[in-house]
Amino acid sequence: MKVKTISHLPRNNIQERKGDLPIIKRNPDPSLHPFQREREYVRALNAVKLDRMFAKPFIAALDGHRDGVYCIGKHPTSIRHFVSGSADGEIRVWNLSTLECSWKAQAHQGFVRGVCSVPRSSSFLSCSSDKTVKLWSTESSSELYASKGALFSVDHHRTMKSFVTSGPVVEVWDHDRAEPVQSFSWGVDTVHCVKFNQSESNIIASCASDRSITLYDIRTNTPLTRVILQLKSNSFCWNPMEPYNFAVANEDHNCYTFDMRRLDKATNVLKDHVSAVMDLDYSPTGQEIVSGSYDKTIRIFNARNGHSRDVYHTKRMQRNAINYANALKDKYKELPEIKKIANHRLVPTVIRKASKTKRIMLNSRARKTENALLHSKNKNNEALKRKEDRKSAVLSLEK
Repeated sequence: MKVKTISHLPRNNIQERKGDLPIIKRNPDPSLHPFQREREYVRALNAVKLDRMFAKPFIAALDGHRDGVYCIGKHPTSIRHFVSGSADGEIRVWNLSTLECSWKAQAHQGFVRGVCSVPRSSSFLSCSSDKTVKLWSTESSSELYASKGALFSVDHHRTMKSFVTSGPVVEVWDHDRAEPVQSFSWGVDTVHCVKFNQSESNIIASCASDRSITLYDIRTNTPLTRVILQLKSNSFCWNPMEPYNFAVANEDHNCYTFDMRRLDKATNVLKDHVSAVMDLDYSPTGQEIVSGSYDKTIRIFNARNGHSRDVYHTKRMQRNAINYANALKDKYKELPEIKKIANHRLVPTVIRKASKTKRIMLNSRARKTENALLHSKNKNNEALKRKEDRKSAVLSLEK
């Protein structure tokens, strides 16, 4: 009589070390798991619904300023503190752990136009339309630097004791000198935004009222290049992980990303705002961009995509479960019901109507261009062909 026994190899069933994960046997045969896809679809639907239900990012409102807040500056290494400046000349330092103001001062006689923190210290700089720059420390009095014109922006070098200001011209200052050590200008219009590249720290970029974006090199004491867009850029930021990439917030409702090695076209156009984009910044990973617009919304973009992944308008967790839910949402993202709920955003009626009107205008403009080219005798007429959005934003390039 033969007796057949079930035997298993020990190496396939026993943990070799104490910290090894337990071995789980699973048969992937579909016949043993009926309705698997249906169950996963329901879970994906529930996950995407919960994702929209819990999309309430508003944390707190920091009260204290008596007038409008026109500038904020984050610390390059600390996420606990940031500085804000208001139209009445007051500066406040906020503690995000306690959501309270930790220090304040009546800093200037006019608008505080720009603030920035000094790396590896608790000091910070402020500039104002009263033609002064002040270096502050919460433990001591301030140091004053006087300029010849109203100042609109300030930024600090990553390693050196230098900072740059913008106004009628771009000026580079040293902490130990009362006069600027370098001055740059290209054109006669006001420069309202200036930033040091935090990786290639000898490169400075600025935005001016003449719609230009200009790059400077403090080693050669000369401007490098300038690109002129169709409309004025309101703000500028460098990608912290890719030093040659930067983004600008433009008056034409879009944000543009550029590669400073090739400025004849934008590398990406970030759309969805329905009014002028006032400010923007990169995430520390360089993969996402947050922008604030005059349409009273904040949008988060993936730096590689053209449309926002989320929109906030003021009123507004278990890692394994979140990862599983995200995997299901990604698996079923193309199904109509999942896609509809995931892409739906509740926005104010004014913005929804403005978006619809803008979409109709853009479609009409594209249709008009196509019809003009279709009925033209010269089918190769470059003037009638529709330009890429990435190229149409660039008016001219100067070197």
